[in-house]
Amino acid sequence: MWLIGVVTLDVVALDQARSETTVDPLQIPDSQLEPIQWSELNGWKSDDHGAAFAAFQASCEVFNRQRQLSDTRAVAGALKDVCKRVPRTGTLKGDKARAFFEENFRPVRIAKLGESSGLLTGYYEPIVDGSRMPNPQFHVPLYRRPPDIVIQSQSAIQNQSAKQTQSANQNQGAKQNQKKAGLPLQSPKKAIPAPKKATVAFPNRGTVGRLNDKKEFEAYHDRLAIEEGALDGKQLEICYIADPFEAMSIQIQGSARVRLEDGTVLRLNYNGHNGHNYTAVGRILIERNLIPREEMSMDRIKRWMLANPDQAREVRGTNKSFVFFRITGLNNEDEPVGAQGAHLVPGRSIAVDKTHVYGTPFFIESDLPIDNPRPATKFRRLMVAQDTGSAIIGPARADLYWGAGDDAGKVAGRIRHQGRFVMLMPRALDMVEAGRKMPVPRAKPAIPTEVATKTDGKTEKGKSESNKSENGKSESGKSGEAKNSKARQQPGRSKSGS
Repeated sequence: MWLIGVVTLDVVALDQARSETTVDPLQIPDSQLEPIQWSELNGWKSDDHGAAFAAFQASCEVFNRQRQLSDTRAVAGALKDVCKRVPRTGTLKGDKARAFFEENFRPVRIAKLGESSGLLTGYYEPIVDGSRMPNPQFHVPLYRRPPDIVIQSQSAIQNQSAKQTQSANQNQGAKQNQKKAGLPLQSPKKAIPAPKKATVAFPNRGTVGRLNDKKEFEAYHDRLAIEEGALDGKQLEICYIADPFEAMSIQIQGSARVRLEDGTVLRLNYNGHNGHNYTAVGRILIERNLIPREEMSMDRIKRWMLANPDQAREVRGTNKSFVFFRITGLNNEDEPVGAQGAHLVPGRSIAVDKTHVYGTPFFIESDLPIDNPRPATKFRRLMVAQDTGSAIIGPARADLYWGAGDDAGKVAGRIRHQGRFVMLMPRALDMVEAGRKMPVPRAKPAIPTEVATKTDGKTEKGKSESNKSENGKSESGKSGEAKNSKARQQPGRSKSGS
C-alpha cells in the first residue's frame, strides 16, 4: 500500500526529547512511499553488502564527527543513531553486513507521486590535461564562482509578491485620494527583493542571478555569453583546458582532476551555478536529427562536436546552465569528496535531491548498459546518498558515481534509464505506525429530508424512463455497457492500494 508522504516517529527508539507529534519527518515533497519486505527486493541477497557497508561507514564518519548535526531533520538524527553502532561492529562482510542493514533499517519503496520508477544517470571524475596560463593548446577556462552571484530564495520571492500585491492595493487607494484632492498622481517606487550573496553551501533550488548597475535583480550570464567573454578580465580563471566540450562535461560531472604542465594535479569540485536550467545537449542533437537516438552517448556527442566546430558552440549554448569550481587539493589521488563530506565510492555512491538526507542507503533495481551499449546488465545494488547536483531533482532520481578516468566516463555517459528505488529507512521511523495514526476523512453530512424526497422522486422517474429504453436496447448497447463496466473496474486493477 502506498502512503503519500506521511510518516510518524517511533519515540521509543528515538531520543525522548523528540516530538511525539511529528507528522512528516521525511519532508520529501511530491512523493509516495510503500513499506515492503526484504524478500520483495529482487537481488537483495546476492548483492555485495560488504562493499555497501564500507560506503555507509564513510557517511557515518561524517555523522560521528558532528557533535551537533547541521541537518535537523528526523531522518538525520535516526541515521546518526544507527551510525553510533557502526564503530563497535568494525568491518563487516557478506551475511554479517546484510544482517546489519536488515536489523537497523526497513525497506520503503519510493517514487514520485503517480509514478512507479525514477530516472538514473551516471557521472564520473574526468582526468584532463591543462595549464595555469592560456596558450594555443589550452585556451578554454574553468572558472571560480563569481563574487557578484546572488541568490533569492523562493520564499523571499513569494513574500515579495505578496508585499507588492498589498502595496498595489494601498497605492490604488492613495491614487484615488490624490485624485479627489486634486493633487498630481505620483507613481510609487517598486521595491525589489533583498537578495543575499551566495554562501559555500550553494542551493539546488532558488533564483540565482546578479544585481545590475541599477541594483535590480536579473538573470546571470548564460553559457553562450560566458563562452563569448562575459567573465573576461574578472580574474576568475582557475586553469585552462583544450576542449570546450570537455569543459562542459566537467561541469556536468561536478568535479575533475587537471594535470598541469609541471605535473601538478589540481582537484576541482563543484562550487555553484549560474541559475539557468540544465538542458541535455544530447536531446537537442537527437531532435535535430544530428545523432541517431540509438547511438547517443557522451563519447558520441564529443565526436560530433569535434567534427562540427562551427555548429558546436550554438548547440552547447542551448544548455544555458554553467557551473563554477573551487580547488580542493593538489596531487591527491583519492576519490573526490561528495557534498556530504565523504569520499565517494565508485559503484556505491549516488547523488540525490537535497530533500533526501545524506547517508541514506538506497537499493536500486534496473537494467543498465554497463558492459556494453545495450542495457543488458542486471543492476541490483545497495548504494549510499553522498552527493547532489543542480540537475538532480525529485524523490526518485539518482546519479550513479562510477569513478575517475575515461573508462568510467564511457559507462557513465551511456546511462539514462529508468530504475526502481527502495529507500532504507532507520527502524526508529515507523511508517506502519504512521498509517494507523493517519486521520480518517470527515463523515458525509446528512441529507435534509425534503431534498432526499425530491431526489427519490427524480430517481423513480429516471427508473421508469430507464425501463422503457431497456426494452428496446440493442446488442450493441449491451456491449457498450460491458465495455464501460470494464473501464470502471480498471483503476482497481492497476496497483493494490493506489
